Amino acid sequence: MLSRNSLKRMQVGIVLISIGAVSNFGQSTLSVNPSAPGAVVRNEIFGGLMEKGLGRGLKGGIFCGTDANIPHVNGLRQDVIDGFKEVGFGALQWPGGCAAHNYEWDRQLNPSNDIGTDRFMQFCQLVGCEPILTGTANSSWAPSNKAWLDYVNRNEDHPDWNVKYFQLGNEVWGCGGNYGSWGAYKPNYDANYDAIRGVAQNDDVELIAGTDGIWRFEPWLKEMLQAEGNRIELIEIHDYIYFPDPPDGIDHLNFTDAQYYDICNRANESQMKPRLDQIISILDQYDPEGKILIWEGEWGNWLIDDGTNGWRQAGTLLDALSAGETLNLFIRYAKRMMGAGLAQVVNVIHSIMNTESATGALVKTPTFYVFKMYLSHHRNNAKTIPFTLNSERVSNMPAISAATTVDDSIIGDNKVGNVNVSLTNIDLSQERTVNMTLSNVDGDWTCFSANVVTGPQKNSYNNYGQSEAVTMKPLAEANVSKTGERTFTVKMPAKSIAMLRFRRIPTSVRTDGTAAGAGTSFSIRPENGRVLVSSTVNMKTPVTVTMYSVDGRTLITSGAIKAGSSACTLEKLQGKGVYLVNVAGTGVSVTKKVVLTK
Repeated sequence: MLSRNSLKRMQVGIVLISIGAVSNFGQSTLSVNPSAPGAVVRNEIFGGLMEKGLGRGLKGGIFCGTDANIPHVNGLRQDVIDGFKEVGFGALQWPGGCAAHNYEWDRQLNPSNDIGTDRFMQFCQLVGCEPILTGTANSSWAPSNKAWLDYVNRNEDHPDWNVKYFQLGNEVWGCGGNYGSWGAYKPNYDANYDAIRGVAQNDDVELIAGTDGIWRFEPWLKEMLQAEGNRIELIEIHDYIYFPDPPDGIDHLNFTDAQYYDICNRANESQMKPRLDQIISILDQYDPEGKILIWEGEWGNWLIDDGTNGWRQAGTLLDALSAGETLNLFIRYAKRMMGAGLAQVVNVIHSIMNTESATGALVKTPTFYVFKMYLSHHRNNAKTIPFTLNSERVSNMPAISAATTVDDSIIGDNKVGNVNVSLTNIDLSQERTVNMTLSNVDGDWTCFSANVVTGPQKNSYNNYGQSEAVTMKPLAEANVSKTGERTFTVKMPAKSIAMLRFRRIPTSVRTDGTAAGAGTSFSIRPENGRVLVSSTVNMKTPVTVTMYSVDGRTLITSGAIKAGSSACTLEKLQGKGVYLVNVAGTGVSVTKKVVLTK
């Protein structure tokens, strides 16, 4: 967590982009190549920071106490646990932030009224994410840091505990030790490295090395890599957008259009991207094999909160759009990204959930739904794939940004898995059209899933006890048009983030309800929570009818149209959802998407 004094130094030179006339009204183009998969998108990219003692992030947020009336597991709120599982959080860093400096872990293993090491590990297990511990970097703490890792990773009472990542100091240029150079930090890093990684049983632990502040990472990074690149595994960087100190800060609910566009641009082209480009270029110079990865330990919109809730920002549609821009960037750079920690996850700064201690209420912020929508980008071994985007511009910046992946979901005779495309349209007022082509693949393709996050105003947010103003919804069918076998037109609503998923249709399958080569038409339709399947003629031979989840991987239920019959009903009620129904038999192969509304 950056100190306010260091923030003031970083604020020098911030210039808002003035709003000019919207230009290039026409259409953006996106060409995606699913046949050239690259780096795996790690789950840890979708991680977060949990800083001890900052606002109500832990106490009063994640931790409600063991005597609370709120449903909990050992004092850990059940609804928060469920929320983290819902969005697929991949990593959590604790106890800092700056709170990690001088944190005495062995005196706080399991405090009755707080989160200690035991509860943190329990929480990570309940959520299903990787734990990241942050220890003091000072060389005198090296034995303690090693003992901490031994306590967790060699705990006979908890053989299932495992920490893969240990960060040696947080913001070591500032609150984590005030080391002014790599030369000052080096002996401390070396002492910890020798204590931890010099022991054979710790070969499975990767150490995260500190760097200088993001605005002056040279010469520190170069000197570090020159001196002992073979002892550097991961590096820590932090990069916030804006900061809370007036007059440079921006109110979390009251911001102008110019400030909105500036934040969106900083989340991509004018701040986050050029800084990552520079860091990666240095890594490429000294580590051409790509072994050293980046932990973007703190990122997000740090705005002025309302002053009454200890660092809590409401979380608006702007925050969701900024998150979409940044996550698109992290996905594109997955080759060098070990992970990233949104700061912070509950009740503090750019959170995904906000809670009320007194009432037990919880709201999911718009950013929550962006993380949920992006699950496809890091599931089923999803990998980056190349794309070319020619975007229209708004207020002197790209209106559209994108990230693209392909996963391992193979159905039928597909040659590639599902293609996942996330798009943002930062234009405040105009729908934007994207003409999309899937290149270097064959066959006929379909868009089988499309969701969107948007809201009525740029500062729309979800409030306690009210209907959600911003959530994830299906993108209207009229917004996605199939214009050819492998071409589509996508209409992106103003100020929106979308996730579209594409699949190659197996050659033996038609999606219009007609059996290939059989001369028989089938009707597949939902009715009162059931699926009715009928043929225009009685079957001479039986056919099987099966219903799968929308990704085609999970069998829901099955049935059959018997010889001499022309219809069947899938009776097992599954509730609301989108499913694939398949009819198969001799000379028959039909698949159709069905939406159940009850």
